[in-house]
Amino acid sequence: MIQNKEQITQIIMHPFAECLCAIGQDWYHIQFEIAFTPVNCYPDYMDVAAYISKNISGKELNIEAAVNMLGTMLKTTYNPAALTVKGIVDKVVTHFPVEVIKEY
Repeated sequence: MIQNKEQITQIIMHPFAECLCAIGQDWYHIQFEIAFTPVNCYPDYMDVAAYISKNISGKELNIEAAVNMLGTMLKTTYNPAALTVKGIVDKVVTHFPVEVIKEY
């Protein structure tokens, strides 16, 4: 957690993960797009990457669950003024590209 001394008004993050879809049983690439409006602090990007690596990447999750997990962690840990987490699945064999968005 980093103090927002610079008074940054919005941060856009683009992490990614590889997951096994719990429904289709196919590996997929999920590209996240996170719009984070900080108040007093903002995330250490290495902490966000570590969370994704430990809790999302390589796990059996559908895109909705992955988006929800990441968003919930960011909201509860950093308490932003606004937060939107988008997950984009574009490299999967069993279906077409999908975007899932959750706003907090």
